[in-house]
Amino acid sequence: MQNIYSKILAIILVTFFTIGCASSIELPEITKKMEKNWNNGSTIDSLPITKGLLSLFENDEIDSLVIEAIRNNHDLKAAKNRLMASNYMLSQTRSLLMPSASLGFAKSRSNQNVNFLSGKNEVKDNHTISLNVAWEVDIWGKLYEINSAANLEWEAAREQYLQAMDALAARTIQTWVHITSTKNQLVLKQEKQLRIINLNKSVEKKYKMGIASLGDLTNAKSELEITNAELVSTEEEYGKLVRELEILLGRNPQNRLKAADVLPEIRKPVLKIPAVVLANRPDIKSAIFRANSFLKNASVAKKEMLPGINLSADMFKESVKLGDVTGATLIWNVIGNIVQPIFNGGKLWNEAKAKELEADAAISELHSVVLTALKEVEDGLDAERSLNAQKMYLKKALQNLQLSNEDYKKRYRKGLVPYYVFANAQNQLADMEIQMNKLKVAQLSNRISLALASGYGLEEKIRNGENK
Repeated sequence: MQNIYSKILAIILVTFFTIGCASSIELPEITKKMEKNWNNGSTIDSLPITKGLLSLFENDEIDSLVIEAIRNNHDLKAAKNRLMASNYMLSQTRSLLMPSASLGFAKSRSNQNVNFLSGKNEVKDNHTISLNVAWEVDIWGKLYEINSAANLEWEAAREQYLQAMDALAARTIQTWVHITSTKNQLVLKQEKQLRIINLNKSVEKKYKMGIASLGDLTNAKSELEITNAELVSTEEEYGKLVRELEILLGRNPQNRLKAADVLPEIRKPVLKIPAVVLANRPDIKSAIFRANSFLKNASVAKKEMLPGINLSADMFKESVKLGDVTGATLIWNVIGNIVQPIFNGGKLWNEAKAKELEADAAISELHSVVLTALKEVEDGLDAERSLNAQKMYLKKALQNLQLSNEDYKKRYRKGLVPYYVFANAQNQLADMEIQMNKLKVAQLSNRISLALASGYGLEEKIRNGENK
């Protein structure tokens, strides 16, 4: 018998030392091999801690819209409530570390007692007060790791919530920028429509006088119809964008929100080294928390093969009368047991291997998130460079059209060119201004996306529901 106990103890010790302790992943391990600059050769300033997304604008209207969205957006409210609910559920794993106790009271009635004098069964009441205490001794740290894994999973969910909050802020700003841009396009297209209406009147008058041809008249009418269609489409887009922003703000979609007259200015986000960018991104933090949670769960699955020690105690008092229960004799029973899994068809071993593979998958997903984050920064920087180049070319084209328009204006006043030539020159200028407006919106939108990719989230005061 002693030989059997020795073998069991040897198996336990070998299993314990084979399992070891759970490892964890830290951000420096991922970023230590990364270069200190970006591939496109952009200058990197030595940066302080991120100031925040709204600090790139310093626009009171944008601040108020973002704060309203954070407070009233229903999807974000739902995400917040789910996060708070999961926080309450953490008590389930936390309670595993502590003893559990339950107090009970029972009343029973039976006729199993026999009266020796009469030989008949008598009906008697029985009152019982009991207390049960149970505790699993965490000798291997398994219960602690279960609780740690749950807390890490909650931290991952919290970072996802913060990421959703930042994304909502960015989407609110971008939608507001598009609304302002579309409003400017409406003004430019309405001015273009008015010029084409006047052009049609002029061509129609000349056609009646026999100066203009039928082709001139039909071309002028066609251009007016095309402009009318573009104007209707732009008005529809404007209303759709306003309703979209109203939904983001938690308002009824009634198309009542008023746009600004001028597009906001935004600073180019100051670029940080990759390690700093990754340290500020909620999706990276969430992936790290989740990977570490899976590592903890893998360690727990291995420790399920180790012996467990359970202690329990039962105490109770019984009395025929309820008033006599407290004075009855206390009866107690204490049990301690050690359970070592020996044979279970490979269930525990397979579960441990499955959890280990899940942890490896979470680590791979973490690296994928990191690479995607770096790609988003590189894409944003390339887009910034491309948009700057386009802006430079279109600016020169706009200047040339402005000079040409001034020349046609002078020549038209002197009667050297017909009105439709001057009107066409003005329309070309309006189309170029619309294109420049769209380009500026694209640059603003890209800078907002680049700010998020670079780790510029909302300020803590905004996240906490306070004013900036």
